Amino acid sequence: MTTISQGNEHDFNVVVKDAAGAAIDLTGFGISFAVAPHVNATALFTKTVGSGIAITDAAAGKFTVTLSDTDTDLRGRYYYECKTTDLAGNDATLLTGHIVFGATLL
Repeated sequence: MTTISQGNEHDFNVVVKDAAGAAIDLTGFGISFAVAPHVNATALFTKTVGSGIAITDAAAGKFTVTLSDTDTDLRGRYYYECKTTDLAGNDATLLTGHIVFGATLL
């Protein structure tokens, strides 16, 4: 579980690897990251490549998801899911879990 201060920008840096530990080339891949109240609920917001997701090194399987201060202006526990779509149109779920958005610590 990840905890993020409420109302603060936050980056998730991700490296995608295969079962053998080799980086998966993300050239041409679609990536989405969604946050919802719980599994199977309608997403409160979704990030995609070019809109909150930047592929930072495609050959090395690296990308960054950026949540803005308005995205994190939530309080409580939320479900997240990150998926890819490869060049052949195959979808894969990379990450799932929970984020806790809390009051900003002073």
